[in-house]
Amino acid sequence: MSLLTPQLNKQVKTGLRRELESLSGCLHLRLAIAQAFVGCLPEFALVSVRATLYRWAGIKIARGVTVQGRLRLVGRRKDLTQIQIGEGCILAPGVRIGLDAPVVIGKNVALGPDVTLCTATHTMGFGSRRMTPKLNALPVTVGDGAWICMSALLLPGVTVGPGAVVAAGSIVTEDVPAHTFVAGNPAQVQHELPFANR
Repeated sequence: MSLLTPQLNKQVKTGLRRELESLSGCLHLRLAIAQAFVGCLPEFALVSVRATLYRWAGIKIARGVTVQGRLRLVGRRKDLTQIQIGEGCILAPGVRIGLDAPVVIGKNVALGPDVTLCTATHTMGFGSRRMTPKLNALPVTVGDGAWICMSALLLPGVTVGPGAVVAAGSIVTEDVPAHTFVAGNPAQVQHELPFANR
C-alpha cells in the first residue's frame, strides 16, 4: 500500500524519470575511465598518454597532440566525436570544452591554461524567469595556427581565424579575422599580425 497520494505518486515518478534521463545523458563509461586515469597523471608530463586516453574515449584527436592536463568537458557526453583536435595542437591544463555542439580545433593551435570553448547558452525569457531551460547550441571553430591565451572565453558560434591570437582573459563574442590580435571584453581587433604566410 502506497503512503503517497496518486497525485504525489505521479509527481515522484515524473521527477525520478527526469533525473534518470539527465544522468544517462552525462554518463560515458570510456570517458569516465579515461578521466580517472588522466586525473592520476602529473600536469605537463605524459602528454601523449593523455591524448591517447581521450582518443580511446571517443574524441577525435590527431597524432602529435599535446594534452598537458585534464580536460574539463561540459554538457551531455553522448557524442564525443564532435570534438575534433588537429595535429600539433597544445592543450594546457584546465581547458574547458562544451559538448552541446561541434568543436573544431585546427592544426598547430595552442590553448592556454583555463581557456573555455563554450558551445551553448540559454534563451532569454520574461522577467519572472530570464534564463529559460531551452539551450541554444552553436559550434566553435579555431583555425590552424591560432593561439588562445590563458583564461580566454570563446562564446557559442564563434570562429577564430587561422593565425589569430586571443589575449589572456578576453571574451570573444564574434568571429576573429585571420592573423589578427584581439583583446578585451568584448574582444576587439588591436592590430594585424605579421608573417601570415609562414
